[in-house]
Amino acid sequence: MSKRVRLSAVLVLLSAIAALVIAPALAGGGHGDIGETTDRISTEGHTGLSHFLVTLYNDHRLAYALLVIAVMAMLGVIVGQLTELVIRIAGLRRH
Repeated sequence: MSKRVRLSAVLVLLSAIAALVIAPALAGGGHGDIGETTDRISTEGHTGLSHFLVTLYNDHRLAYALLVIAVMAMLGVIVGQLTELVIRIAGLRRH
């Protein structure tokens, strides 16, 4: 993995963490109590990965949030790498 790709992955992860910290503060909009915003999701009818994610969301919100951040960061890196590959194949960028 090149230094540039690692730097991009770190920046994506830091941006996601910053958003996770800032978003709850902005959710209230400075208008006082916004009431109960978290509901439990029923696990009825869910199996496999879906059941795991619903249970994780219901019981361990922080772990769920960190998992989502990690998955989004990995997907961002994959999309970036695929885009670089397509651009190189198309001849728009040469290294």
